[in-house]
Amino acid sequence: HRERSLPFPRYASSAAHQIGGNYALSESFGVYGDSLDPFELKWTVDFQLVRGINTFVFGYYNYSDFGPWRALFEPHFGPASPCWDFMPHLVAYVTRCCETLSRGRPGAECAVLLDVRGLWAGGADTEAAARAHYAVAEALDNMQVDYDFFDEGILGDSVIEAGAIRLGMMTYKTLVLPTSKWLTETSQARLAAFRAAGGTVADLNTLAKVPRTLLVRGHHEALRVMKRIDGETSIYFVMNTCSYAVESELTFPEGGRVIRLEADTGERLVVTSDGRVAIRFAPGESAIFLAGKTEAASQTVRADEPVLTLTTGWTARRVVEHSVATDGFARRDVTEEARPIELGDWRAMFGETFSGRVVYRTEFESKDGGAVEIDLGTVKYCAGVKLNGCDLGKRFFSPYAWRCRLKKGVNALEVEIANLLVNQTGDETIRTRINRESPPRSSYDVWQRPFDLLHHDSGLYGPVTVSRLPYPEACPAVHMR
Repeated sequence: HRERSLPFPRYASSAAHQIGGNYALSESFGVYGDSLDPFELKWTVDFQLVRGINTFVFGYYNYSDFGPWRALFEPHFGPASPCWDFMPHLVAYVTRCCETLSRGRPGAECAVLLDVRGLWAGGADTEAAARAHYAVAEALDNMQVDYDFFDEGILGDSVIEAGAIRLGMMTYKTLVLPTSKWLTETSQARLAAFRAAGGTVADLNTLAKVPRTLLVRGHHEALRVMKRIDGETSIYFVMNTCSYAVESELTFPEGGRVIRLEADTGERLVVTSDGRVAIRFAPGESAIFLAGKTEAASQTVRADEPVLTLTTGWTARRVVEHSVATDGFARRDVTEEARPIELGDWRAMFGETFSGRVVYRTEFESKDGGAVEIDLGTVKYCAGVKLNGCDLGKRFFSPYAWRCRLKKGVNALEVEIANLLVNQTGDETIRTRINRESPPRSSYDVWQRPFDLLHHDSGLYGPVTVSRLPYPEACPAVHMR
């Protein structure tokens, strides 16, 4: 839920950290339905990555779509979905994030007591323990503190060192006690010894004592952070959890050069040389930073102000249609003439229940060619681009932007857009037919149906802009023909 910072993924990652495991797994998207859009999908993945999850199983990729399974198991992550051919972009992103965020060892130096006794005490004690638990978790998230949970059981085997306590395979400098009424005398004695050795113990009212993992100025409560340490390099994953853009300055405690790793492309960009990064995070955007001893990287490439905005002259034609068939799902290639279209929702032209792919086309003139970035703006929901017949690639999620080179004279731009399967499976008439032909209904149907009313909007919304690149050498020349 975007309005709250629920800590559940940390339960799994904390256990993995303390037993010395390198991976924490999540099975995701089992109850979302076909209205799950790329923004929500990536946001949910990032929400878990920043809390220590680094292995995923997406349901229901490996399930049948035949007969009753047309609606029993959603969302559909296979060829039934119009977005299926665009998912390699998502897979590349998740793979690189999981690989990067499993390197080295966890960097959390703070641990929060999961007060199991308090949560099971009953009555007012349970309510107080739950309120304090969530309040501490949200406050530490808002402070950009990376932390684990621990329970009393592990305290008995702890090893106290100068200013630190070792719980399992992890060493922490700070312990936070949301509630402590039910702590045993043995646990209280261990905490007293930890304080005496120079460790920090905080509660809900003294969280200001907890050192921050990353210093943030500007919109700091919107950002979440996790850290790993790989030799002499620190790895930071930072996420903007909000549905609006934020501008912040990040200060990395390692100082020196900081590299940004583009997770979906693998590109490494020099961001700063003094440990400070001024950055604008788009809604839901995340970033990986490498600080400390880092390898060389290329010059940061940023597009200039747009020189062209392509608002008129667009045509569109359907090329693929996805539909609910009697025995599963059907995918049909469509051959039709292109028609003029205004950017925006295509449903006025292609109908409310059309799920599939549409190719938009326009032409524009460039007097001198050169290296540019083409940005499609808002897309509902996946996009691929061809320039002068050359395939620039596909994007599953935003930003829908490609670096390329124009040719002098007229350039032809083709944009293929895929919407969601929910335009078919979320239609009330079609859904009623599925349930009649193939009972029983999914046990998740009561949750999925309200969401199936969402995200039927489809198409290329724009604005589509063409911007100059200040470093042409960073742009391939293969798209000029």
